[in-house]
Amino acid sequence: MSNDKALSEKEEEQISQILESMQKNMPMDNYQKPNIQFIQRGVQLNRRSFELVYVLENLRDTLKIQSVKSISTKTGIGFLINTESLDISHFNRDTFVEVMDFDPVRNNMMVIGNEPPAENATLHWFMYRGLKNINGIMIIEDEKYLKYFQMASLPTITNQDEILNLNVALEILKMAKDSNITVLNCKSIRGILVFGKTLKDAYDLFERNVKKYAPSNEF
Repeated sequence: MSNDKALSEKEEEQISQILESMQKNMPMDNYQKPNIQFIQRGVQLNRRSFELVYVLENLRDTLKIQSVKSISTKTGIGFLINTESLDISHFNRDTFVEVMDFDPVRNNMMVIGNEPPAENATLHWFMYRGLKNINGIMIIEDEKYLKYFQMASLPTITNQDEILNLNVALEILKMAKDSNITVLNCKSIRGILVFGKTLKDAYDLFERNVKKYAPSNEF
């Protein structure tokens, strides 16, 4: 996917159909705090967790990122995502859980792991459901880089809703039609949203934009 045009016309049509269905059938619930149901406890052994560790290491060590809101990669059924207790200065495979499914009507999230996932895991679910060709998502909340990206005239979503709900999720999905990097300046969620065909693609796009918009002495 290019930064200028993230989706094909066919994919845009699919998103429009999904959005219309969601608006008709789903409540304006608080998706920031889903009901977590642990369907299996234990350390996350999925081999894709190594990909998450690799990208987090690069964010921390190469780009000097101090805060990551959430990072995920698609699996066969669901997706791996960091826990809500992620500390980018120290992490391992225990830092990730697998979201197997989400019921937006009941606001129930089914998880494999020992801890709740990142609080915006439902946004990742909406994006994977609405954008079938993506496999990696990052939301970077580092205030230093957020400041530079806000000054760069990148696509921006500003929403005053206090909670992450369907309205906010739909705005983000609609923006994804035009760009796979977006500044989120919402009351419910702030950060730099980046997605790609793979998690590495998302990281590479973010790194290019960091080098484009941030002073070189910052990383």
